[in-house]
Amino acid sequence: MKRNPNSPWNPANICDVTPAEYEQQVFEWLQTDQTKIEYLEITRLEKLSGSGGEYEIDCVARFEVFHGAKITIIIECKRYTRPVEREKVLALYSKMLDVGAQKAMMFSTSGFQMGAIEYSKDKAIALITFIQGDWLYENRSMFPDAIPPSYLRFPKYAGIYNYMDKSLGGKTVNNERKSPITEFLLE
Repeated sequence: MKRNPNSPWNPANICDVTPAEYEQQVFEWLQTDQTKIEYLEITRLEKLSGSGGEYEIDCVARFEVFHGAKITIIIECKRYTRPVEREKVLALYSKMLDVGAQKAMMFSTSGFQMGAIEYSKDKAIALITFIQGDWLYENRSMFPDAIPPSYLRFPKYAGIYNYMDKSLGGKTVNNERKSPITEFLLE
């Protein structure tokens, strides 16, 4: 696990993923546990209008809870070479308010700056770093570039749901563990 020396909660290298794989994996993670969600619809590249104009949103998730309460979540997927800055999260928050969505999510192949994570804390925005699955491998070796043993099975891709409580925290997301996304959707 090589960490970014300037922001050690982020990987040193961006995730090597094609745009199609990236979008498909995010779409699969959004197909969450539907035992508490009565209706879930996810669209890609949807145009939503607000008082500031029309926005093309990477994904829009709509679902119902409590027998009819409708929730809309806008989702942006960023493929940058450096961690996402607070200004991008601020812009997402503005879009969320403008189009009348209740929540927002941002996925990034390069992680997030601390200011972005801190800003999202009380804004109903989830920030998820999209990583190669083997980045989850940690060891206490004196060789920092140790390769995971072949008997360990890591997913091809995983996510780290970054959040601020009293300090920075992260929860792993993958196809077998979507609960951080489900919890965010329902909180």
